[in-house]
Amino acid sequence: MAQATDRKVSYRLDRTTLESQFHAMAETQGLEVQVISSGPLDARIAFVGEGPGSTEVRKRAPFVGDSGKLLWQAVARYGLSADNVYSTNVIKRQIGLSDDPKNKIHPNELAMWEDMLIWELEQLPNVEIVILLGNYALTALTGEEGIGKWRGSVLGVRLPNGRIGRAICANNPAYPLREPKAGITFAMDCKKIDLVNRNVFKPHKVDTIINPSYGDAMAYIGDLQRSSKPVALDIEGLNDETACIGLANDGHRAICVNWRDANRNRFSLSQECDLWLAIQKLCDSHKIIAQRGSFDAYWLRLRDWFELKVWLDTLLAHHTLYPQLPHDLGYLTSQYSTHPYYKDEGDYWKEGGDINEFWVYNGKDAAITYHVGCRILAELEEQKLDRFFFDHVMHAQPHLVEATVHGLAVDQSVKAAIALEINKDVAAMENEFHRLVHEATDDEWYNPNPASWPQLKELFFQRLDLQGHGKSTDKTNRNHILKHAKTRPIEKEMIVALDKWKKEDKFRSTYAAAKESKDGRYRFDFKQYGVQNAPGRLSSSELINGEGGNIQNQPMRARGFFVSDPGCVYIYYDLAQAEAQVVSFRADIPKWKQQFAQAKKDGKYDCHRALASEMFKVAYDAVPVKDWDEDNQPTIRYIAKRCRHGLNYRMERFRLSEVTELPYHRAAHAFMLYHQITPELMHWWEQEERMFKKDRVMYNALGRRFRVLQPVDDDVAKSVIAFYPQSTIGDKVVQTWYQAEEDDDWPKGYARVAVNVHDSLVGIVETKGRYAKTALSILKKYAESPIWIQDAWSRRKAEPLSIGAELKMSYPTSWNNQTKRFEEDAKGLHRWSNLKVVEL
Repeated sequence: MAQATDRKVSYRLDRTTLESQFHAMAETQGLEVQVISSGPLDARIAFVGEGPGSTEVRKRAPFVGDSGKLLWQAVARYGLSADNVYSTNVIKRQIGLSDDPKNKIHPNELAMWEDMLIWELEQLPNVEIVILLGNYALTALTGEEGIGKWRGSVLGVRLPNGRIGRAICANNPAYPLREPKAGITFAMDCKKIDLVNRNVFKPHKVDTIINPSYGDAMAYIGDLQRSSKPVALDIEGLNDETACIGLANDGHRAICVNWRDANRNRFSLSQECDLWLAIQKLCDSHKIIAQRGSFDAYWLRLRDWFELKVWLDTLLAHHTLYPQLPHDLGYLTSQYSTHPYYKDEGDYWKEGGDINEFWVYNGKDAAITYHVGCRILAELEEQKLDRFFFDHVMHAQPHLVEATVHGLAVDQSVKAAIALEINKDVAAMENEFHRLVHEATDDEWYNPNPASWPQLKELFFQRLDLQGHGKSTDKTNRNHILKHAKTRPIEKEMIVALDKWKKEDKFRSTYAAAKESKDGRYRFDFKQYGVQNAPGRLSSSELINGEGGNIQNQPMRARGFFVSDPGCVYIYYDLAQAEAQVVSFRADIPKWKQQFAQAKKDGKYDCHRALASEMFKVAYDAVPVKDWDEDNQPTIRYIAKRCRHGLNYRMERFRLSEVTELPYHRAAHAFMLYHQITPELMHWWEQEERMFKKDRVMYNALGRRFRVLQPVDDDVAKSVIAFYPQSTIGDKVVQTWYQAEEDDDWPKGYARVAVNVHDSLVGIVETKGRYAKTALSILKKYAESPIWIQDAWSRRKAEPLSIGAELKMSYPTSWNNQTKRFEEDAKGLHRWSNLKVVEL
């Protein structure tokens, strides 16, 4: 039952009178009323949604459809139900997500509904708690926007008639209905309803010292230094410089050491040096907590020559616990504290406000990061993931930061020459696309922008009436349109020209026009949390200031831009068919195990040719050694290889057709052959799903956990199948990185790992002595060290899997302007694109 209150008073109106007056007021404003409200008018709690759905309109009551069922299930454990709370919506007519104009809500109408809601709540004299379900409800009573940010916040609100109450912000329950992953978030928010209702909710407050004098700042840092507690650190940047550093060893108190105010620097040069040295000493002697600590570390290193090693990264800790939930500090604040959303406060002052708000925001970040870090640490320990987190996840971070700091050198002259050619090619391709559009539409003045999806949508589906799967203009649907029987030859030619333009334009914008740092180096931010369905794998992106980009998807011709530092070479290792080898052990496929073992032993046996031989019933020696024939058509080796890369993880026939660019009937035939010769795969899938549904948890071979809190649907099932092999290899490659660089024999100061690309690592090594081969041998040692794989049925003890590593080294090349290619040249530069296999 909802919590009783001593000051409960009689309500002003009965329901009949309230509804009658509401209808009369709505009629005078031209508003259509389909559903008003339900529940007792003397309730202490009111639930306010956005608008009724079709079920609510039919039954003339709010929250009686599927989303309402989810809502009442979520709050039932706290004694709340439709019978003891007041339920209503901001908008009293049906609204929806479709393009039907009847479902649209315009600003003038919305403003009238908001006024009507205020009148409605004025008739409820006992309401003290309002649950705001969705953006319309949030804005109507708080003036804020963005329920995705504000959900989980408890705000003080002025209720009608001057009463002060509390508002709990949560998503519209229709959202977790559409996105099951959001269900756990919705449950967390509903728990706060219970805390407020039982009068045990305590707002999390933070006091920040800002604009400290030199003496006060040094004294505060000294206090932190004398304490044995960990220290949370947060930085903010302005104009590409470090503007302030927030420090805290308490969840409710912090200091912001801001180097300047709105007009000038606050310290003398010597004072600023003293403060930096004091903070460096603090970071060297204490455990440091940070949110997304890799950013703080590379930013401080690049701009301030400051060495920061983070002990506990709250983002990575949360990712270790719950890989499929959001990990930003706004989300963590709502999960682990009672502080309301505040992350926009860092920008308020830029709109004519007081810069002191920025310093307060920085201190708040530091204190809340400390609070969240303490809570997450306890959770890691409770769930026995602390050892994996510190020994592996945090162990790797300094190595990844080092790669970001160093970046890669760029051959600017070659990049400029290739960019010039690309610009010409892109312009010519756009002209060719427009020529074909003119011919297809019979309109020589019609020139749609190939980069604009609305204009392409008009071209495809209005002007040409093309047939695909829906109205998307993306690559997948363009392939569907190409294969459709009604697509004319000229239209196919036009789409092929568009595909060529898009591919070349992407290369131009993403790679050829990428922004280097001021020192001419290309940098990238490795993310240990970036691959949601394969946690453990790294992703990469540009730095926060727009420099650099994704280093892992660089096409071969873009890799030619990247040269080794003077006197150095590139080294490389790749784990051959690593995921498939894990699958062979996990799914217990004896013939695969035998083939992979033979390939590692003699180095010449080709597992892809062996697979093609079995699939297509031809002799091994008759299978081509290359993926493409002289007519640029895929060989059976290529088809078999793509089957192994995709069909292990439930890729369907249409998708196989797309990735191989095979006609559907050939892809479907390959699909059938592959599964006929490997029935173990489907048995493995069934077993993984069965065990996961039972335990709702899975661990990879290195101890990383995969846990989902939502129902196991098809998407989750696919993630479960891929998790063990993909995550195991991702973690193995990262582990090899730090093991190699920390080996006693690693040529420290002469070699470093520079780049991760999927199952490979790329390093840069000085050519003096035998440094390159020494570094390669160490990488090989750790890359080929056994991974202990447990089959999905746990029928036997874990077996050691040692995956062979292919080793390569760069050779010098130069760019030939005539052939437009890199050619071997003893006086040239060592490039990432030009590598040869080496034997140790």
